[in-house]
Amino acid sequence: MTQADVAAELLAARTEQAISLAEASRFTKIQPDHLSRIEQGDFSFLPVAYMVPMVCKYAEGLGIPNDRISTYRRVVAAPTEPAAPASDAPADLVRSVHGGSVAARERRTKELYTVSPVGLISALSMTVVAVAVFLGLTLFASRTDEKPAIVVRTEAPTTARPHSSAPTTVVSPAPKSALPPPTVGNVVHKPLNDSASATAAANAPQKRLSLVVKTKAEPCWVNVVADKKNSREAYLPPNQIQTFEADSLFTLTLGRVQAAEVWLNGKTIALPRGSSPVSTIRLSQKDL
Repeated sequence: MTQADVAAELLAARTEQAISLAEASRFTKIQPDHLSRIEQGDFSFLPVAYMVPMVCKYAEGLGIPNDRISTYRRVVAAPTEPAAPASDAPADLVRSVHGGSVAARERRTKELYTVSPVGLISALSMTVVAVAVFLGLTLFASRTDEKPAIVVRTEAPTTARPHSSAPTTVVSPAPKSALPPPTVGNVVHKPLNDSASATAAANAPQKRLSLVVKTKAEPCWVNVVADKKNSREAYLPPNQIQTFEADSLFTLTLGRVQAAEVWLNGKTIALPRGSSPVSTIRLSQKDL
């Protein structure tokens, strides 16, 4: 007997007694749709633990004998194989799709856990490559951690070449002859750049007058008349020395007295300090 036979007998018993599904639901306390599905042979909409008591209760309500109900219990509780699909596929293939037989499952398990030679060789190759890469990285790291050795090279001192004792002749170019300073009458204009020139002018022979004018940190306008006939005018920048010569008399005009210093034959001449910046003084042999 199959589950389809159980469903057919239940439907026939209810129909012979002219009992509707609603009436059967009242005395069995089972929903009409559940009874309808049981009579159609659908025993899978509920678990077996619930389905077997429901079928037995329905059979008892319809007055089916107990021995037949025991058969129903055994058939409904037994597992069923799904119906084979309508196709031309072999039976083994159909069973494999729906779980297959025990032999088919064992065969698939054996194939799953059986390693082919090609797969084994591939696995071994990958293992060897992985080990080689690991060893290479380890060797590279160990070489990187090593400190480089310090190599000290000792070179023999080179032998110095013997110094030649032959005399060396150095030919110096002849200095260019200095041109004499320009002279206007008896006034000689000699620009001096340092105090040594002023000292040299002071040590000149006393038969002539030598006038030295030096500017300080500010420029100064200077006008010098030598021996009442030769006039010389100049604008001296800061820290500049100018020398003038005459026979007996100088008339000196300074545009800014506080910015200049004056020497006559090496003697410092006191300049007037008035309210006016312009000052004119006369210097002769008497001022020495």
